[in-house]
Amino acid sequence: MSSNPTLAIAEYVHDISYGDLPQQAIANAKLAILDTIGVMFAGAQHQVGRIIVDYVRASGAAGVATIIGQSLQTSPELAALANGILAHALDYDDHGHASTQSLPAALALGETRGVSGRELLLAYLVGREVCLHLTEHFDSGGWEGPGPKGRGWHSVGIVGSIGATAAAAKILGLGPQVTCIAFGVAASLAGGAFANRGTMTKPLHAGNAARNGVLAATLASKGFTADTTTFTSVGGFTAVFDLPEEWVIAAVKSLQSHFHIVKHGIGVKRYPSCSPTHRYVEAMRQLRSKYELAPEAVESITCTPSKSLRCLYPRTDLECKFSAAFSLAATLIDGEVNLSNCSESFLRRNDVQELLAKTVYTEKAPEAGGFVRVKTKKGQVYEQPLLPPRDLTGYEEIQSKFYGCAVPVIGESRSRQIEALVSDLEKLGSVGILAEPLRLS
Repeated sequence: MSSNPTLAIAEYVHDISYGDLPQQAIANAKLAILDTIGVMFAGAQHQVGRIIVDYVRASGAAGVATIIGQSLQTSPELAALANGILAHALDYDDHGHASTQSLPAALALGETRGVSGRELLLAYLVGREVCLHLTEHFDSGGWEGPGPKGRGWHSVGIVGSIGATAAAAKILGLGPQVTCIAFGVAASLAGGAFANRGTMTKPLHAGNAARNGVLAATLASKGFTADTTTFTSVGGFTAVFDLPEEWVIAAVKSLQSHFHIVKHGIGVKRYPSCSPTHRYVEAMRQLRSKYELAPEAVESITCTPSKSLRCLYPRTDLECKFSAAFSLAATLIDGEVNLSNCSESFLRRNDVQELLAKTVYTEKAPEAGGFVRVKTKKGQVYEQPLLPPRDLTGYEEIQSKFYGCAVPVIGESRSRQIEALVSDLEKLGSVGILAEPLRLS
């Protein structure tokens, strides 16, 4: 690979072939694709999904690219936008969120160009790998002062735009030099403010990144020009986001050394909420089970806050996904956070509001970790440290989640058809075979 980081990444995208993929990477990718399709179906039922579909329909853009869970087909750019938003709408997509950009970009262009299932798999994996290796170093904390995340940048819309561009470039078969141009275009399109957690604009970051990838790669393929050294140039990607010079070099080295999807797995979420909330869910599950806690027996709940969770006491269903207090209340009542209780009707319930009013945040001592403390009306006090997330790992668990998301939208028969097609994705002669059951008839 080239010593120029931008070209090195472009060469990686161009040179990698399906035969270079480990079997574990292929197997994990198919699970991630199945999971992402499922959460797209669930996202299509939310208001944010309905708004974006109405927006795309009103645009009148012609095309054959499918919007999942809809009868509508449109241009690849708008399909990538919509599907990226659907994938991230409920914050139920995998940790790292790389599937929300690379899959919609690859799927939209892949269906339009009639590529094979094997080509879709490869493009998705390439985009995902580029995104996650860059993300690992985007805000690693290995430099003085706050990194991009600490300054308010949301990597999903920023690094995600580069990952989606890599996936789109692979579908279009761009050469390394043209891919460098596509990265230059994407660098000017990338964005996303972290303050938008708990609003419809957070999933827009993912959809916009997917659209950016399709747009950047397509324009580059037609002769559009851009800076070809964006990761090292003055005023380029690295400079704009105030990253240390070595960040992309470290990312390139890790990209060359291993497959992220093999080393780290896919991180399939168990609960439809922001990743940091899962630690509170697991802590309350432990307390609820160990002490047979009932909501009506609780006098107060005390917990430490998380900087990643901006919505202390939620007012909307989307804010629920970014609230430690809600996660604790929902888990105390239902045993978990799920698609049913992440809703405004559940949030408005008297018992939920009563528990939220009883929940107090307290800053942890410097030497202490995060915790949840419950005091009962009888005076007992129970405390539990925050616990690590429990991701879904086995096929049956991921399959069950997929059916939970897809069956209410398209029924069991079509859900089983999609599962079978994804399972044999590398054997499909055309992405259109998969896309057909993704649409509503």
